Amino acid sequence: MRVATGQAPAEHRKGLLCAIASVVLVSIAQLAMRFGMAQVAIESLRALDSWSELSTALLQLSPSATLLPVIAGMLCYAVSVFCWMAALGRLPLNLA
Repeated sequence: MRVATGQAPAEHRKGLLCAIASVVLVSIAQLAMRFGMAQVAIESLRALDSWSELSTALLQLSPSATLLPVIAGMLCYAVSVFCWMAALGRLPLNLA
């Protein structure tokens, strides 16, 4: 496969892999954050006797079960940004 911009085919393939990795990481991040935030909502509603105790209930949540997927999702978003930047550096803009 010949690239019209003068780039080597290996650079083109690396750019495509970075772009695909970015899309996969964003998808994983969205699913992880959705799961984590759903767990926060479920756990906080279980701990509530009334709506005025919401802040106290949120502070008493188990961080490993509820916040870990949210943090993992945010990290996936951050890594996907770097993958996308690498893809933009290796691919022509009309392909990226």
